[in-house]
Amino acid sequence: MDVGKTFLATYLANRLLQAGRRVAVVDSDVGQSSIGPPATIGAARLTRPLASLLDAEMEVGYFVGSTTPVGHLLPMVVGVERLASRMAVGCDAVLIDTTGMVHGGVARALKLYKADAVRPRLTILLERDGELTWLARQLEAMGLETRRVPASPWVKARDRGDRRVLRERAFQAHFKRRGVVEASLELSKAPLVGGLLGTGRRLSGEEAEAKLGVKVAYCEEHPEGLVVVVEDPRDLARLKEASGVVKALRRGFDEGLLAGLLDEEGLLLEVAVVKKLDLGRGVARLVTPLRDLSKVRALKLGSIRLGRDVEEVERLLPGAV
Repeated sequence: MDVGKTFLATYLANRLLQAGRRVAVVDSDVGQSSIGPPATIGAARLTRPLASLLDAEMEVGYFVGSTTPVGHLLPMVVGVERLASRMAVGCDAVLIDTTGMVHGGVARALKLYKADAVRPRLTILLERDGELTWLARQLEAMGLETRRVPASPWVKARDRGDRRVLRERAFQAHFKRRGVVEASLELSKAPLVGGLLGTGRRLSGEEAEAKLGVKVAYCEEHPEGLVVVVEDPRDLARLKEASGVVKALRRGFDEGLLAGLLDEEGLLLEVAVVKKLDLGRGVARLVTPLRDLSKVRALKLGSIRLGRDVEEVERLLPGAV
């Protein structure tokens, strides 16, 4: 829902700066990001008034891996809390710009648990036609101060197509502004995190084929069962129903996936686009603005696939990879 949250956050940040306060902003709108690329939560300390939060340079980020909070509520809540806590050190005020998702059970859970995790001193609710009455009442019941402000009638809602175009432009601008390089990341030094893939005992082709009866590109064994990458996509449906297989992926599942390059604290150093995961050799081939990979400690795969022009071509189900 477009109600002018980012404009208000910018205005408040500028007024606080002009009053001599030390200010930081946490941008948690993963779909329409201003600080950092889409699919991330970005934070920045501001040193001067800005015309737009797009002019702020991300100081630290948290990788969510999706341009929608749906299916990613835990990383949304954890990411906001971690960045807000980090930005609070040395700042007088931390402003959090949230997503515009306010309707439905998922939205209610996200708003309430995010507020409970952060415990803000003040929550400003920009609303139309009393749509956030439910949120105001519940936040006040949790002991949190709120202020309800009517949204400006001049703010026009964007449709889904407009939002998609803006996300694509944001990805393109991020990669163009920073420039990109092709890089190889050793998974022994920066393992995959966030799922089962890459964390089990690798089976040889012969072992896997003896167990499954099909030719596989890669297979690893876990206490829960097998994670399999198949050569022939026609085998996918059968393997997904097979006993002992917890995840079956087609060869090439990795191409174009958005990924996060994480530091030793699990925070985002930079995003990357996967060209190829060579799981057999333990190497990830990436396109990324990050030129020095020495601080990368983990690689987290996202839930969206980007095309040649960094456009969003597919949104995967949470946990699909």
